[in-house]
Amino acid sequence: MYDLFYSCMHQNKLMACVLVQAFDDCTTISITFKLLDSFEGLLDREVIAADLEKKHADLLGSYASDLKVGVCVCVVCACVCK
Repeated sequence: MYDLFYSCMHQNKLMACVLVQAFDDCTTISITFKLLDSFEGLLDREVIAADLEKKHADLLGSYASDLKVGVCVCVVCACVCK
């Protein structure tokens, strides 16, 4: 039983690492939102949520800078208009 628990925790940590790396590799805010939307079922897991919570400030900062520049980001169709 302990082996199964340890295996699940290890898999969650690996998935968290992959998601954080993918988050860092996103070039636009719309791609970042698509990434988060794609993995929304996993984001509730404690280990993954803890790692991604550190990235919330980065996401808000990117969004705020896009607003200051006047970039319109459509999350629905992923278009970026100026």
